[in-house]
Amino acid sequence: MIGPPLVDLGPVCLRSVTRRDVSIVNNLDTYIHINVQVDCRELRQTSPLSQVVPPKCKALLPLIFESNSKGKFQRQVVCLLLISRSLCNFVPC
Repeated sequence: MIGPPLVDLGPVCLRSVTRRDVSIVNNLDTYIHINVQVDCRELRQTSPLSQVVPPKCKALLPLIFESNSKGKFQRQVVCLLLISRSLCNFVPC
């Protein structure tokens, strides 16, 4: 489960940095690999873009927004979910 599905940054000042966290909840009995695809300058500070979430654990993905131009901002962020039963050598939560 990844959420919220819509992230509202609210009013943001020019040349300021705003952060909102997206929750990733792994309810499965296996590790999942989340890969985020960001294709716009305003979200280029977002990191990490890839995370492995252990079974039955929660992770946060920080979305970091920074813009030098005035106006409305609306973009789609793609999250790819890879499920593997063979991932190993990870520290349990």
